Amino acid sequence: MKRSIPLWAAAICWLATIAGAAVWAQGKKPAPQQPTLEYGYLPRVYSTIHTPTVGEWLEMRFNAANASTIRVTPNFRRLHLKCILTKSRLLLTMDLEPQPGWKHYRGRGKFSGDLKQVKADLGAAIDQGLKTVRQYFPEIRDRDIGMVLFINSESAGIWDAGKLTLGQLKPPAQR
Repeated sequence: MKRSIPLWAAAICWLATIAGAAVWAQGKKPAPQQPTLEYGYLPRVYSTIHTPTVGEWLEMRFNAANASTIRVTPNFRRLHLKCILTKSRLLLTMDLEPQPGWKHYRGRGKFSGDLKQVKADLGAAIDQGLKTVRQYFPEIRDRDIGMVLFINSESAGIWDAGKLTLGQLKPPAQR
């Protein structure tokens, strides 16, 4: 006796096979591809994708925006203000250039004249730098900031957690 498969049953089996293959193909992950070479003059590693954290992004924006010279007080022009995010605190470097009327800097981290006046003048410039920092990082506390102060690109002092010390040559410690 001959048995025949109804045409409708064969069509259902055929559709089920096609649907199963489509589901299986969607579940397969494509093999990872190497990044396209965006910079032909550099090794491929320079084309890998890196998504910065919000802090890293703000650090890049901060450093780009504060790399130019600007007058911050009547006594100083700021040559640059740079921030470096570390695991424990925000480190800053600020380079100042005294204006012609400010005669207290002798070079090599040494000052002349009234030390209280020197600290007050430098403190005003530091306050402007901290004001700039808080435009990018408004929640930061003074105790979480360390700054190396330069005058004419020579190390002139350290501002660490609210205290200015003149003439030190080593940067504030990372906590």
